[in-house]
Amino acid sequence: MLVDWLKADRLYGKTPFEEHSRETAEAVLNLAEQLAADCFLPHYKQAGINDAASAVVLATSEAVRRYGLQPLARLISYGFAGVDPAHMGIGPVPATRIVLERAGLHVGDLDVIESNKAFASQACAVIRSLGFDPDWVNPNGSGISLGHPAGATGAIITTKLVHELHRSGGRYGLATMCIGGGQGIAAIFERYEFSIEIDFRERTNDDKTQGRPCSGRAGFGEQEEHAQPLYLRS
Repeated sequence: MLVDWLKADRLYGKTPFEEHSRETAEAVLNLAEQLAADCFLPHYKQAGINDAASAVVLATSEAVRRYGLQPLARLISYGFAGVDPAHMGIGPVPATRIVLERAGLHVGDLDVIESNKAFASQACAVIRSLGFDPDWVNPNGSGISLGHPAGATGAIITTKLVHELHRSGGRYGLATMCIGGGQGIAAIFERYEFSIEIDFRERTNDDKTQGRPCSGRAGFGEQEEHAQPLYLRS
């Protein structure tokens, strides 16, 4: 597919392929030497412009039983956060802290982390701010290496996360990404084999403070008494 691209608000050329897929280390090093002093974010340090589609299926435990579904994971908690738009890219940090608190988990409890790499510096800042072990982050690549099709990436990294949990035998996984305007979004999933269905109506107040499992409204305040845990099928 031919894609028009712009430079200084002017049509600059056409590329018949995704711009990173044929990049080499030698070409990147040569380009770095030629860049103007004011070009602080060259293309090889940011996610590519890509086209893709993705989808996941969320279902309540009631729907799982009714339709005979085979879940892959359970949604433990999710949340959103916002920062000063001038610091766009760091939104995953407060969003991740929110979902960890709601789930009653710590960073060390996470077995796999999918943190979308919109930009190299942004990804490093998120990893350092949250104390992630880089070896556990994006084990199969992310935005810079695989591309960042806006609007599809969230479901893509969720799918990657769940399948990596099954492949590696992990229990908990985090999916998080920044959003334009300074926002951040995050969600924690549990591999289905570990999941235990709980009737929310029978939970005690002490149980609720632990934050597991969450209701479908976990991103919007207090849990509902009759909410059902959500399951993911991808």
